[in-house]
Amino acid sequence: RYDKSEAVTEYTLYRDLDYIECAMRVNWQQQYQTLKLGFETNIENGVAAYDAPYGFHERGTDGGEEPGQQWLDLMGTLEGRPYGVALLNDCKYGFDVRDATMRVTLLRSPAYAHHDNGRFDADARWPIMDQGWHKMKFALAPHACDWRDARVVKRAWELNAPPVVHMESAHLGDHRLQAGLVGTESENVLISVVKCSEDGEDIIIRGYETAGRAAETRLHFPYFDKSFDVLFAPHEIKTLRINKDAWIIREVNLLEE
Repeated sequence: RYDKSEAVTEYTLYRDLDYIECAMRVNWQQQYQTLKLGFETNIENGVAAYDAPYGFHERGTDGGEEPGQQWLDLMGTLEGRPYGVALLNDCKYGFDVRDATMRVTLLRSPAYAHHDNGRFDADARWPIMDQGWHKMKFALAPHACDWRDARVVKRAWELNAPPVVHMESAHLGDHRLQAGLVGTESENVLISVVKCSEDGEDIIIRGYETAGRAAETRLHFPYFDKSFDVLFAPHEIKTLRINKDAWIIREVNLLEE
């Protein structure tokens, strides 16, 4: 508890998984204050990498607030050996790292934007942002290798887009008991879009290279028993259009042309 606010934090360690899950519920009642969650580490000479749309960016560890999306990683050394920690999250976009402490900005409570003439007056009882209950989820994923080799990007997507379970009654059917729609064989290629084309029934696949390394991968459709070999340049965003009648693949631009 803090003043009029309270937070409930649950940490979960799984026997067969190599990360720590953190679930938080916060009842935020403060005004004109910011709430951050910090994780202290023993990492030395760290470099911070932040998730960005279809990529990442690296920053120093001077404590300045930095934008990010699904993950933040601090990579350095521990007792002379390479070591890092990834902080994954499902809903926050501001972070900072000072020396070996990683922090995520959870809530901030200024007044809502004031557009009338005159200066803002805190005594005027303007509506305050981020009041009430909030839910958020994090995961701490330590790794003894470079973050590019530790599945950090895909782990963050797994946290943010978990499988959707649909309960169904028992009945006869023609489909197989198990079948995937689409996948790749490269750890540094991530599929971000699977959809129908805007002007027809073709399949649109969009993916990108996540680690800044060239990749040769196989795009496979287990359900249809089809596959294609695809090349990605470092950091490349690639959009593919597949005619599912003839199973012909071609690369297109973001407008699917």
